[in-house]
Amino acid sequence: MSAQAWSADSIPLDDMSLSDKLSLIEAVWGSLSQKGEDFE
Repeated sequence: MSAQAWSADSIPLDDMSLSDKLSLIEAVWGSLSQKGEDFE
């Protein structure tokens, strides 16, 4: 899944559990890290 598929309109954040939100954040963070960005 590409990051472009993720938008506020397509993701019902209010309906997501905390663990689901964390998984989404980790997935986005991971995709950013793979692009060569260094956050550490």
